[in-house]
Amino acid sequence: MKSKNSIYYLLWQQNTISNWPIYHTLYDKCHTDLTKYCLSMLTNRDAARIIAYEAILELLSQLDNKGVKNPDSWVINLVAEKCQQYRITASAA
Repeated sequence: MKSKNSIYYLLWQQNTISNWPIYHTLYDKCHTDLTKYCLSMLTNRDAARIIAYEAILELLSQLDNKGVKNPDSWVINLVAEKCQQYRITASAA
């Protein structure tokens, strides 16, 4: 069951019920924080923004499929994994 206190779950539920575009709400509320989290691991601002954007899209997909039990930790772990992959790829280039 999804955490009822998760901002991601609450926004998803609100927007599903009201038929407002959930992506814009999640993006407005969460993209800046996710980007800052990425920047704590990366120095490339553009890469951080892209990773945060992709994480929100993947989260939406998972919430629609009801595949995420704890959206907050899931998206943070996803962002951390994507940042690690980016660092590995960047250092290999």
